[in-house]
Amino acid sequence: MNTATTVTERPILMNADMVRPVLAGRKRQTRRPILLDEFQQSTTDGYDFAFRDSNGGWNDVRLTDMLNPPSKKFPGACPFGKVGDRLWVRETWKPHCDDEIWTCVKYRADGVCIKPTRWTDDEGAWCEGQEVTTQWRPSIHMPRWASRITLEITDVRVQRVQDISEEDAKAEGCIMEQPVDPGTWVCPKCNGEGVHGAVGENLGYMEVDCVQCDTPIKRFRNIWDSIYANGPFAWDASPWVWALTFKRVGEDK
Repeated sequence: MNTATTVTERPILMNADMVRPVLAGRKRQTRRPILLDEFQQSTTDGYDFAFRDSNGGWNDVRLTDMLNPPSKKFPGACPFGKVGDRLWVRETWKPHCDDEIWTCVKYRADGVCIKPTRWTDDEGAWCEGQEVTTQWRPSIHMPRWASRITLEITDVRVQRVQDISEEDAKAEGCIMEQPVDPGTWVCPKCNGEGVHGAVGENLGYMEVDCVQCDTPIKRFRNIWDSIYANGPFAWDASPWVWALTFKRVGEDK
């Protein structure tokens, strides 16, 4: 009897600043806003959260209703799946070729060009072909066969974005070493240098540590607001988020 189980796969969008730390093995978490107009901590014993329904009433739900879709009780059940499900990453890309017909994909995050496994058994085979077009294609338009990154969900949590810990901020890719990619160092004050100019007591120029990015959490906040600052999910609003932990498929850990 065949007891094999089918693995559920879903797409997830990542920009270049997210893709690079994933490829480097530094990013193992991602946070995404919960897309409900009204959502709050439940005040009912035995329930975790409550959401506003179309009739204006509050519906209480348990965390399990949110983490195990599909759920009839909670319309916002985690759209990314549950532990064990997989996410294939959609990133900015464009066709590439090695003959008259394009057979390769080039990725904007790092400029790598490979032949997808749709056409070859050599995963990650390098291509030295000519460009078909200079136009990058948005990540939302990436088909499954062109994706090079598959992630396995190892943990799903619900929390407010401001409840992120320093360790989780590091797992989001916000390390404290010298900058290795732009997405790690989004800071409006120092522009990623870690220090900025100031005038000392003697009116002389000096460099001081930047207090807006001197911890992993502060760096995560800068990255978060670079995406969500102009909407209801800004850091200062501390929206509820899905906090996903993952590993790349094929890794030992």
